[in-house]
Amino acid sequence: MGQELRVVMVEDVESDAELAERELKRAGLAVRARRVEREEDFRREVGEFRPHVILSDFSMPQFNGMSALRIAREIVPEVPFIFVSGTLGEDYAIRALKNGATDYVLKNNLVRLPPTIERAVSEAAARAERRREEQLLALEHTVVRHIAGADSASVGLKAIIRAICESEGWDVGRYFRADERGGALRFSEAWSVASSDIERFIEKSQDIHYAPGVGPAGQVLQLGQPLWVADITRDPRIEEAGLARDAGLHGGFVFPVNAEGKTIGVLAFNSREVREPEDRLLRAMHVIGSQIGQFLARQEQHRHIARLNRIYAVLSGINSTIVRVREREELLREACRIVVRAGGFRLAWLGLVDAKANRVKPMAWDGVGEDYIAMIPLGLDEKAAGEYGLAGRAVKERKAMIVDDMTVDPRVTLRKETLERGFRSLAMLPLLVAEEPAGVLALYADSPGFFGAEDEMRLLLELAGDIAFALEHIEKAERLNYLAYYDPLTGLANATLFRERLARFVDAARGAGHKLALGLVDVDRFKTINDSLGRPAGDELLKQIARRISEYVKDPSELARVAADRFAVVLARIDREDDVARLTEQRLAQC
Repeated sequence: MGQELRVVMVEDVESDAELAERELKRAGLAVRARRVEREEDFRREVGEFRPHVILSDFSMPQFNGMSALRIAREIVPEVPFIFVSGTLGEDYAIRALKNGATDYVLKNNLVRLPPTIERAVSEAAARAERRREEQLLALEHTVVRHIAGADSASVGLKAIIRAICESEGWDVGRYFRADERGGALRFSEAWSVASSDIERFIEKSQDIHYAPGVGPAGQVLQLGQPLWVADITRDPRIEEAGLARDAGLHGGFVFPVNAEGKTIGVLAFNSREVREPEDRLLRAMHVIGSQIGQFLARQEQHRHIARLNRIYAVLSGINSTIVRVREREELLREACRIVVRAGGFRLAWLGLVDAKANRVKPMAWDGVGEDYIAMIPLGLDEKAAGEYGLAGRAVKERKAMIVDDMTVDPRVTLRKETLERGFRSLAMLPLLVAEEPAGVLALYADSPGFFGAEDEMRLLLELAGDIAFALEHIEKAERLNYLAYYDPLTGLANATLFRERLARFVDAARGAGHKLALGLVDVDRFKTINDSLGRPAGDELLKQIARRISEYVKDPSELARVAADRFAVVLARIDREDDVARLTEQRLAQC
């Protein structure tokens, strides 16, 4: 045996103990022995000294070998117990072996002691090895059962972490998922023994991000290899050493969770005891880490497919709405409703750029947290502190603003309000009309990392593009409708609309028994003005004339520009024909 052999000797005769120790050393064993005579000393040494073997005399004045055997089987049943006695009859020997003794050696034949100890220790080590392998194999099977029976990644992870902690004696386990977009590790799930200190440790660790290569977790993420720290409180490189010390934690073990050849997260375990590395556990955790990785990858794939189906449902619903709806406000309201109902988002709102106010103006919303929208910074001025946020950036930079975890992202200013409403991730998508930003579509999800997948973002950008297209279409339709009935230069009704209105005025006057008059105002020498001063000057003249006449015509529907240089005015409720000339002269004088 090359390693040090720790021996507890239950012996009242010091010289006998020395003889036994000398015989062991003569056989080449590196012995460190502790001799005891009393029960309390025996209990202490067995617990603290952690012997490889116990040697005991059979009968002593203050203590006896059978009592020592009973205590040893209770406290350290795996440690070999060998009787070393001067007189041990056959009956006593059989009794001792039946009660759990490993072997016996007579004091007058100590030459047998070294090989007896070596064999007993070797067999005990082999048994311990088998038990350990069986224990770790049972743990692997337990993990597989939890994976098979888990309804979700969260439920499965917590059950697995608990199983590992209870099997291996860890006091707390945490899972940190790798953020593909940011490359950092973020807290996901945890389990611990009942302890307020450890619960605070878990709570505080939720705010810590581990960049690749930073701290034990970051090193495991970067290298893809497990890391064991016997006492994390003594390592100044570990960021959470202070938190662990406050919680009374020392031992630390971190191993990667791999799927499809890459590390998708890490599991970190801590114990109150200082714990040295164990190769068997490291090997077992390599297998378990792969099992967990495959499970999480499948769960993520299921979630991914579910999210895609929800987004496809949103796209289908909104495209149907675009075909059916012709009013801007109705389109925006219906789009938000579909996004929340079909897409399962916590909140959705649509805002349009208000150029005069230099901000994004929310126009429609659906879901929880309507009051939350009023708190969001919506300004478009980059220099206005507190007013320029993600909505403004999406408009200014003309690109989507994605927040994978709203609980920790520094760009999220309303942290408390965000948590209260169950928001965990955010996509702020610009609405581009003719390549110019017209507004934003804001989507809030209840799970972190919702917008991380490339194909999901492609569909969401397509969704924003469809809404922008619909807004552009409505704007063009409104513009065409406006041009069909209004003069674009003066903003007055054109001849087409005026004829419709005039017909209604005539019908109303006939029904009420009133008279009405139609006045036409021509601009003298308008062609000369255009030819001599240019068309811009002529246009400005027409706009000034329109403004002046409008100031004295109470009802805008009574006024129109019916030709290039002609305006028409309806004079309603005329009692006498000579009133026409008088009213016309008064209005012309006022203009």
